[in-house]
Amino acid sequence: MKPDDSGRSTTCVRVALNEPTRQGRRRKPESPTESQPELPLPERTPPSRRAVQLAMAHAIERALDEGTVRSLADVSRLLDVSRARVTQLVNLLHLAKSVQESTLIGHERMGLE
Repeated sequence: MKPDDSGRSTTCVRVALNEPTRQGRRRKPESPTESQPELPLPERTPPSRRAVQLAMAHAIERALDEGTVRSLADVSRLLDVSRARVTQLVNLLHLAKSVQESTLIGHERMGLE
């Protein structure tokens, strides 16, 4: 990784195109050279803590609906967290659907809340 002018780290990748030969076979990729352009990869930010918690709440709800677990007490034992914490996670499902959607999409990270 190389820091750019703004101080952020970026990752560059060299792209080598394989051209078919007359027999229809592909040549072995050449080792990267200075003549091949470097293309920066888009920066990916990890999901926010809120988004992970909301996704976990949906997974808990799905497990309860499918019968994988019988109760929130079972969930708390499986996740090795307190029953109160599981209840807090499941209570995130009471948020408005628009708030849940923007959280899962990541708008709160971008300051668009």
